[in-house]
Amino acid sequence: MCIVLSACIKTHVEPNLPAETQSGKNTFGCRVNGKIWVAEAPFPISRLTGGWYKGSLNIYGIKKKDNTSQHIYIRRVKTTAVGTYILNNSDTEQVHFSDLSINCDYYTDSLNTGHLTITRLDTINGIISGRFDFKVKQTGCPDIEVTEGRFDYNYH
Repeated sequence: MCIVLSACIKTHVEPNLPAETQSGKNTFGCRVNGKIWVAEAPFPISRLTGGWYKGSLNIYGIKKKDNTSQHIYIRRVKTTAVGTYILNNSDTEQVHFSDLSINCDYYTDSLNTGHLTITRLDTINGIISGRFDFKVKQTGCPDIEVTEGRFDYNYH
């Protein structure tokens, strides 16, 4: 009698940052404190939402996986053209980074700033693409530095 034993080994594969595209592929990713962060969430939660309406941009990326529950929300009023914008005002242009896993919320402001570069704004086809980065601090929470941020969103 011969007995064959087999085992399944589950390995963790680190995601790659999405490519910087401008075709409405509905991608959103960055590095958070050096680690790759890609928007992903189980159904029925949408990993990426947002839009552009009358010059106001809203992009909302969600990462909900295992014990991680985070979101990055970019808001910019008066985004009417391709270009680079500073994210430093809580009323009109800001990033909100939330880590529900550790109960920490962060916002860009005049001391904690970021940048948003719109590389494509196609209001006919509903595509907005770009890059972002920011640094934020919150008392009692770890500092957050986001680099190499990119998104490519079809809001139609």
